[in-house]
Amino acid sequence: MPVRLRVAAAVAVAMALVLAGAGVLIYTRVGDDLSSALDQGLRLRGQDVSALLSDATASLANQHSGHLIEQGESFAELLDPSGAVLDATRPIGSVPVIGGPQVQRALTRGSQWVNTRSVPGLDEPARLLTIPIRRAGRRAADGRLRRSHARSSRS
Repeated sequence: MPVRLRVAAAVAVAMALVLAGAGVLIYTRVGDDLSSALDQGLRLRGQDVSALLSDATASLANQHSGHLIEQGESFAELLDPSGAVLDATRPIGSVPVIGGPQVQRALTRGSQWVNTRSVPGLDEPARLLTIPIRRAGRRAADGRLRRSHARSSRS
């Protein structure tokens, strides 16, 4: 094989490795940045939902204006310590997204991230943030999902 052909092949292989490495790096960094941005958005939405739920007369079911919960992209639930749904936005209704043990963990340890394979009423995977809150003087947990989904639980 001529030297020119060997050098060209070596340069082509080196460029392929450099491009593959750059692609992996960009893919990883963009994915991490998107996850961080999504998590930050869920934390901010959690603060909004927590502020709403601190008022005992407020209802998640009435939040369909799009200001707090974006239709089709978000949901919220308020749960008691056993995991029973006390209040929820329309997409998920009265079916709890997380169970009692996860609610208890959020109430005792603070904010918790939970990944779910499917969300009732939406049938898609999601990332949920549960946050302990107080409603009418009682402890509760409030959270959000990866596609800007929100959810809460209360004691």
